[in-house]
Amino acid sequence: MSVRLFLLGALIAAAVAIGIESFRLVTSAPGFSAAGAAPFGAVLLLVAGWAAVAAGLLQQWRFPARRSWTPLVAAGLALFVAEWDSPVAAAGVFSVGLLLNAVVPAVIAHLALCFPSGRVGSPLGRAVVASGYAITVGLLGLAVAATFDPTSSGCGGCPTNVWLVDDNAHLSSDLSLLGLRCALGWSAVVVLLLAWRLIGSSAARRRAAGPIWTLVIADLLIVAASYRHGLDRGFVGSDVVQARLWLAQAVALILLAAATVLALVRSRHSQRSLTRLVIDLGNVTRPGQLRAALAERLGDPQLVAAYPTDDDQRYVDAEAHDVDLANLPPDRTRTSLAHDGSEIAVLEHRRGILDTPEAVGELVSAVHLALENERLHAKALAQLADLRSSGSRILAAGDDERRRLERDLHDGAQQHLLGLALALRLLQSKATTGETDLNLAESEVREAIAELRRIARGLYPVVLRDSGLAAALAALAEHRLLRIGDLPKTRYPAVVESTVYRLVALASEVAPTTVALDEQDATVTVHVDVEGELPDIAQVRDRATTLDGQLTVSGGEASSRITLVLPVPRSFSTTKDQVAST
Repeated sequence: MSVRLFLLGALIAAAVAIGIESFRLVTSAPGFSAAGAAPFGAVLLLVAGWAAVAAGLLQQWRFPARRSWTPLVAAGLALFVAEWDSPVAAAGVFSVGLLLNAVVPAVIAHLALCFPSGRVGSPLGRAVVASGYAITVGLLGLAVAATFDPTSSGCGGCPTNVWLVDDNAHLSSDLSLLGLRCALGWSAVVVLLLAWRLIGSSAARRRAAGPIWTLVIADLLIVAASYRHGLDRGFVGSDVVQARLWLAQAVALILLAAATVLALVRSRHSQRSLTRLVIDLGNVTRPGQLRAALAERLGDPQLVAAYPTDDDQRYVDAEAHDVDLANLPPDRTRTSLAHDGSEIAVLEHRRGILDTPEAVGELVSAVHLALENERLHAKALAQLADLRSSGSRILAAGDDERRRLERDLHDGAQQHLLGLALALRLLQSKATTGETDLNLAESEVREAIAELRRIARGLYPVVLRDSGLAAALAALAEHRLLRIGDLPKTRYPAVVESTVYRLVALASEVAPTTVALDEQDATVTVHVDVEGELPDIAQVRDRATTLDGQLTVSGGEASSRITLVLPVPRSFSTTKDQVAST
């Protein structure tokens, strides 16, 4: 038998024994107990006490991590023990009854302030709980018992009070009156605190703890009425009014036990829903399906699932698109989901769901494996996108450098060579001898200029930079066996234009070539038909891979078709006229 089962069995046995003893005392001396004076009080005592104990033990069995079962069980046992200050009880039992006869309200308030987690989170809540026990046990219990001798007060058959320190009836009466006043004020504070929580909490938290808070407020109002009625005599007695108030408290405790069981049923239903979610997640095969499954289960179609990257300030969705979680609409909020101390996801959702730590904990425990899997997938996609972006920037930087070199050659070396050719021509017109040498020198300079222009065009054609891909291919076709098919008059990102131009230039350099271009679904598809030997296009293949594109080759030795597909963001597409106007 496990330790847990042994403890549960021991608690059940203790609750049964304590309940039976309390029933015996009430029925043996009904005039000394408010329960005994109430209709069916002794039976109701057993029902209320055992209902609270059973509800607490059931919660411990189903949700052992929730420690709120402890004050619930304690409330049922305290209801029994409150009847032990009876003259027919044994000395030890009687003394325990004197000490704990007023503790039930403090235990119930403790339950309300710690439900459902079992932890009283706020400093104010902890102070209220501690003061409740101090008043009901310390002042109304121990302090009064230490100055009260039942024998000298006229109870000749009463058992011995083991707490007695100094028999002082006047002091005992004063302490009892002070305790009632303090307990009355404390009850008002607890009622106000619970009412404030009930009003100020989210809808989800009200659904989870609202019934418990409401019933405890009702119970404490009844307790406050009992305290107020006892102020006239200085103690809580067992007259008809107190009997009715006790009856109402017992009914409230039964309803409170039922409310905790109902909350337990709702939690089980939530867990079954999350279990179905886990089963659904077993069929998740595409990015985004997890978000859709969570949105359906949580009832928020607009739910967003974001995952942290290596940069703590950056979040991405399942497809590695950046997600802005800083600027949310008023009706939306964000919830961080963590497992083993590490954040695995952030959900943006409407307010009113996932507003309690318990709801978040249940969700994480159910789907953390799926979230972690998608987080790693999203992180890998983000890193791949960063790598591709870095490669694109490197290609763009290389193209920029080629354009700079082309401009330097055109505006620098070429201009100097043209100046030299002009000077030679002027010198030739004035010279009387050496014309042959001057003609040869001018011819060499002209050849150098032509070679320099070919080098400059190979680096980066000026027409590609100034007029775009269509004009650059048309200029290339003037001195190549190049036929140009459909070619949209559209400007693309410079790195896309340079990649297409480089492919066509390589293909048309060795054999007759036909090129056609088609733009569709944010991609550019280029078909290059080569009639003859296929050139070395490895550098273009590398560029296409870096740009997240694709290059394929089909055909045979006589002719081949090269197909290049490159992504083109629509935000970068502009017409030729728009480019010219800018």
